Amino acid sequence: MAYVKDRELIDQESATLDPRVQAWQDTLSGLSTPGGFKSVTDFSWPPGSGGGADFFDQVGYSTWLGEQWWKEEARFYEDPSAKADEATVKAVTDLGTPLYGDAVYDPSMSSEDWALAVEQEHAFDELLTGDLFSGMREDDARMFLSVGGFPSSAPEPGSLAFRLAVEDLKTRFAACTWTNPVDPGKVLGQEVATASVEWQREVAE
Repeated sequence: MAYVKDRELIDQESATLDPRVQAWQDTLSGLSTPGGFKSVTDFSWPPGSGGGADFFDQVGYSTWLGEQWWKEEARFYEDPSAKADEATVKAVTDLGTPLYGDAVYDPSMSSEDWALAVEQEHAFDELLTGDLFSGMREDDARMFLSVGGFPSSAPEPGSLAFRLAVEDLKTRFAACTWTNPVDPGKVLGQEVATASVEWQREVAE
């Protein structure tokens, strides 16, 4: 688990602090004391050696390590995506409610069209609330408003429009919106797959 691994790494780092302080003293011991110091120990001993906070405490590093160690595991499951503001939520709600707010069965609809209408209604509910009711994601709202609802088609692979869409998705991932776009019509599969592969490769470089 990442949570346990983080604590193990913090413990390992904390264990190196005292040896580093000793290495500081060992390096300076035996050297001639330059001017401006009150004594040999004032020059060669690390800050805090005579009592009080040591060097790493004084610069806040020990405190920071302790704060990281004591953080709760729940933070690993928090959604880092930026959330939409109230005005954006209202704009999405006003646009989407007449389109997707209540799927009404029409006997003339094909089974595929009816299934899509139901899927769009569920997707719209998810868009409004976010995963586990975390709130509407800012980039989901941006994409929804930019095309006037959920996408019904995708650019042709290899076209300029497709390339721009892929780069747009990579920007989305870079901004910590880690989920795929809301796509009840399942039309964005190829551009999402392309963006995901390229993004993972670029991050690893």
